Amino acid sequence: MPANPPDFETDARRMGAQLEKGKYLVLLALTVCYAAGAMLHARGKPLWYDEIFTVIAASAPNAAGTWRLAQQVDASPPLTHLLTHFAMRWFGAGEVATRLPAIAGFWIFCLCLFWFVRRRLGIFYGLMALLLPIATGAYDYSYEARAYGPELAFCGPCWLPGRRPQAPGGRKSGWGMPPRAPCSRSA
Repeated sequence: MPANPPDFETDARRMGAQLEKGKYLVLLALTVCYAAGAMLHARGKPLWYDEIFTVIAASAPNAAGTWRLAQQVDASPPLTHLLTHFAMRWFGAGEVATRLPAIAGFWIFCLCLFWFVRRRLGIFYGLMALLLPIATGAYDYSYEARAYGPELAFCGPCWLPGRRPQAPGGRKSGWGMPPRAPCSRSA
């Protein structure tokens, strides 16, 4: 038997402290891995029926035309079409540029989950929370030019700490939702 048996708790605390110091580097590495994977999936998958409506509306010459066309050709909220319009203007037309708002929105949601869980349970659980949506079926929708990604981007900040709403009489209510929650509900 070794003189000093391994102490897993001490090792885990040491690893957690190192990860906490380098959390931005870890997040950058995970961002690069996610972006590369999502963009490769987006490039390899042809646009499907619903995404074509998004591209038609986003191809208008200006933002006002995109907004008007989106309301005429698609039942989805026009914000996604507007985000896609700007992505296509800045990065060119193509499968990846068309799907960039969804790719970015999904990752914003993952990062918000990370920050929320990390504050409460530590870096290891925060990283697990960040990777959890990628391991589910939600990842398949993260690179589609529809409203799924931007909707998650609006829901993600609801997890972040904010002021709790005041109940009548100045007490804090039990809801604990930040004031930005109505924005995510309307998305």
